[in-house]
Amino acid sequence: MIITKKEGKLIVKNKLSSVNLSDKSVTVNDFLLPGPGEYEVGGVLSYGLSEGGYVFIDDEFGYGYLDGIDKELDEKKLEDLPDVEILFVNISDEKKLSITEKNIKIIDPRIVIVYGGGEKVDEIITNLGRHETIEGSLKLKKSDLPLEGQKIYFIK
Repeated sequence: MIITKKEGKLIVKNKLSSVNLSDKSVTVNDFLLPGPGEYEVGGVLSYGLSEGGYVFIDDEFGYGYLDGIDKELDEKKLEDLPDVEILFVNISDEKKLSITEKNIKIIDPRIVIVYGGGEKVDEIITNLGRHETIEGSLKLKKSDLPLEGQKIYFIK
């Protein structure tokens, strides 16, 4: 999996597809995901959550995307979805940070990839915990998942 930030959106590429995550839309290849529901495009299973956000599974990872969610996720609904090993979080809206932190704990991914910005981005990232700042692209393999704990990356 290769993750790149370009023009305010994240592009997640695997062998067969490209998932584009932005605050305005989510696409798999050129297919616009319309919201809640289940979709399969380009070898990626996509689950649109009723609260907002998505859970994806491809041939290598289960991953999720949170943006614009202003309420706590329902843990019971998440039980039926694939495990989220990698979670992408847009932190542009400082007002939603506390709910975002709660949702990260509910999902409990092994890797959190944070992007976005704002005046307090450094403070927000520090509150999430020890992190590594990445400029450009981040390449992840299954062996990069921590056995214990959680890794946090901030993509500038």
